[in-house]
Amino acid sequence: MVLKSELALIDQTYQIASGKPFSISTLSLPLWTNTTWAYLYSWYGMKKYGYVPVFYGHNQIGLLGVDSLQKIDKPLEKTFFIIEPADGIPSTFYNEELDTENSKTKLTSEISFGSLKLQVRVPKADE
Repeated sequence: MVLKSELALIDQTYQIASGKPFSISTLSLPLWTNTTWAYLYSWYGMKKYGYVPVFYGHNQIGLLGVDSLQKIDKPLEKTFFIIEPADGIPSTFYNEELDTENSKTKLTSEISFGSLKLQVRVPKADE
């Protein structure tokens, strides 16, 4: 991953959010560790845009950046799924995480930033 691509992805989330609150979830390496994105949004996003997204996903207790993004249980109306390269993540876990995200949200579009993918999603209605 390249910082330039990471920052371009972050800029895109803010542009799509148009100043409104938004949530992120991540499929990252190490698996279930949001440290990179928590740091980048706190450092870059807050400085440039004046606010940070909330995070929904696996608990981050004990990990660096745990206090950087507020943790929520359900995605907001504007939500993004950030997917890092699958290298190093066993395919069963990778597919399981995609299935979990698909059970909560619906994909509306996907944008690539080098090896990163930004999925724009909307929450599924409670059934």
